[in-house]
Amino acid sequence: MSKTRKFTRAFEGEHFQPRAVEGTRRIEGYAIVFNQRSVFVTDWNLWKRVIEIIAPTAINDDLLKRSDVIATVEHDSRRLLARSLNGKGTLELSIDETGLKYSFECPDTADGNFVYEHVKRGNITGSSFMYVNKDDECNVTYTKETDENGKEQIIRTVNTIDKLLDVAVVMRPAYPASSVEARAEEMKELEAAIKRALGEADEDDDNEDDETREEKYWRSRQLANAALKEALDIEMRH
Repeated sequence: MSKTRKFTRAFEGEHFQPRAVEGTRRIEGYAIVFNQRSVFVTDWNLWKRVIEIIAPTAINDDLLKRSDVIATVEHDSRRLLARSLNGKGTLELSIDETGLKYSFECPDTADGNFVYEHVKRGNITGSSFMYVNKDDECNVTYTKETDENGKEQIIRTVNTIDKLLDVAVVMRPAYPASSVEARAEEMKELEAAIKRALGEADEDDDNEDDETREEKYWRSRQLANAALKEALDIEMRH
């Protein structure tokens, strides 16, 4: 069954670090760099940790023209910096061979002044973005590879993004889903998955024999345990 899912990704590095344009209050940087590998993130389709890559096909001008995208501090909509509604507004979004670039004039507000000063000082070191996929399994592809330690890892390539929600300047980009809102969304997904798995384990079908019921029970318990472990991992990361 397909389900609309929201994702938050944060990065740091040369392209992702916001910079102030000299002589102005303009801030610019890249929210997305194509083919850039993320740190390990949770894949809700596989229930595994994966490395995510955004393909150049994921973002196009048509998507930007039909999106309502806000620029914020740490993905907090109450700390609004700029906005692009259907391709127009105070937030400028553009696509080049590197990725998705954002640019805006810092507003004369407490948060605008905060961002302007801390970007100039180099205290804000990363950029992040939030997106939605209505049918995520159809929008991504998976490949497997082996790392330098011989351990298998899964690469999740996002080929299509259905909706771009926001771009943000972030202070601790090494931690994906670091905002309170994104973390709450992640925990909500896990709680629902645990309930579904436990519910399936308790369901009884008169047409099933004892061996089938037992197999179904332990499979559901394993799913619940995996979801619980992931929830604990999230708590440890924060």
